[in-house]
Amino acid sequence: IEEDNENDNPGVSTGIPTIMGDVSILVIPTDEGLTIIPREPQQVMLYNAEGKLLFSQHLSAEEHINVPTGAYIVRGEHNQVKAIKK
Repeated sequence: IEEDNENDNPGVSTGIPTIMGDVSILVIPTDEGLTIIPREPQQVMLYNAEGKLLFSQHLSAEEHINVPTGAYIVRGEHNQVKAIKK
């Protein structure tokens, strides 16, 4: 994921993430937890830093999961994403 820099001011970031490459899921930390956005319908699993499975569901649309502060791994069918909830 890279920040989109295409605007009227070259070198100034809009702060809007752009999905790069073969990423099948996007994970966005929020104040309450994590928002998971699948690019295609797929099985998604959420693990905490100790490797405990916290969530497993087939997602075809955005899903918000309430989690406490910590580090997480979100695994989709084609890739996995590390996420930090502050």
